[in-house]
Amino acid sequence: MLPSRKKTTSRIYIYKVRDETGKSFCGLVEAPDPRAIKKNLRSSNLYFVSARPFRTSQLYRKKVSLETLLMFTHRMYSLIEAGIPILSSLNILWRQTEDLTMQLVVSRMMLQIESGNSLSEAVAEFPNIFSNIYIAMITVGESGAGLVPLLKELSLYLEAQKQFISRIKRATIYPSIVMVIALLVMLFMFIFVVPTFQRVLNSINAEMPMITQVLMFISDTIRTVYFPVISLAVLLGLYYLYRYMERVPKMRRILDDWKMKVPILGEIVYILSLGRFTRTLGLLSGSGLQIIRSLQIARSTIGNQKIEDAVHDVEQQISQGISLYEAFRSVPVFPVIMLEMVGIAEKKGNISVAFEKLAVHFDEKADYLLNRFLVLLEPILIIVVGSIVGFILAGVYLPIFSLWKGFAG
Repeated sequence: MLPSRKKTTSRIYIYKVRDETGKSFCGLVEAPDPRAIKKNLRSSNLYFVSARPFRTSQLYRKKVSLETLLMFTHRMYSLIEAGIPILSSLNILWRQTEDLTMQLVVSRMMLQIESGNSLSEAVAEFPNIFSNIYIAMITVGESGAGLVPLLKELSLYLEAQKQFISRIKRATIYPSIVMVIALLVMLFMFIFVVPTFQRVLNSINAEMPMITQVLMFISDTIRTVYFPVISLAVLLGLYYLYRYMERVPKMRRILDDWKMKVPILGEIVYILSLGRFTRTLGLLSGSGLQIIRSLQIARSTIGNQKIEDAVHDVEQQISQGISLYEAFRSVPVFPVIMLEMVGIAEKKGNISVAFEKLAVHFDEKADYLLNRFLVLLEPILIIVVGSIVGFILAGVYLPIFSLWKGFAG
């Protein structure tokens, strides 16, 4: 009887290697043991460092920055346009990327393609990194539209998303910094300055007006041990309430409706949401994707429940045979310029071009509104901070002026 052979089973390993320059890379490979990995790497000009078992489920929860995804897409487009096969392009990208998570993702994608899967199936395995838009565009590209032009469009789309985030940061960073500095100054005065004057005024039995009494009460409250605890509890409570409202559709609808009613900011939120929606819809419809499927994917990028509900109504009406223009017009959410451009484009048969032009229009309008908001915000913040400081100074110096006036009389 022949001796029974021990059956070897392969498993996924995460390995670390170095190239000739000393640069380190991490990747995923299916192998029976680390020795097999080291043996397979001998002919690749890479030097084996280490390997350990890895659960691919750990990778599915990871995310990468928009900058990393943009760089990956742009390089992928350049390599494939140059005639380099997809697998070789991914191998080059694996060596170029500095992000550890992206190294592992690209390595996993190479394993999938080597196993016979398509590029769209490989990217669909990581929905936290590649959005529905990304997956849909790759799928359309593989089905005949061509990967090169669609990867180029994806690069431009991600660049637009980067500019969108930049707009949001530009509108929030400056007021946030001013308010934080104002808060720190106010706390410093309440904790250190006001108590000093309070002791002086108490020692001379000075009569304190109402504004000074309010000031002293606030200072005493802030300096208690309970104040930071209560403040933290309130902030956490508001945070979790907001998260809860974001998760519940009915509550999110109320929250998003309230956001759109805030003066100036509400219009900015509305225009930014429309810009993101029209840009995505123009990209998807221009790639050859069916209009209903394009609307469904674009709807997920809006970020406002009220507009999302309106787009959902548009989808239902189009599925019943109603024209795109009539479907948009029946929902009282979209501006007149959008309705008119959609109506004209539908007759001419260039819907995707119309949505791309609308996206540019909304971006320009958002820039104008953000600039106007920042111009208005600066004097408002100065007035608010000045009022707070003035209130504190008035509360401190009024009793002193009263005493001085008494001595002078």
